[in-house]
Amino acid sequence: EYPPISLLGVLAAPDGRLWVKRSVPERIGREQWDVIDQNGKLVSRWQLPPKITLVGVGQGVVYTVRKDEDDLQYVQRVELPK
Repeated sequence: EYPPISLLGVLAAPDGRLWVKRSVPERIGREQWDVIDQNGKLVSRWQLPPKITLVGVGQGVVYTVRKDEDDLQYVQRVELPK
């Protein structure tokens, strides 16, 4: 049994939305995030590809870190769909 959200797994976006990391079993191997608007309504749900971690949110973008097979880390800027 897992708690609904991960510890220290909340990021605030400039548009007032909260990105909340969900607790998932390790075997899933992917981060899952809920996006909640200013009224507390769930507006979207994201599942990231394996070995990618969400590290920040900006105006219309998210920032992720991807690990390769050698555990080298690469920062990526991903534009959000409108």
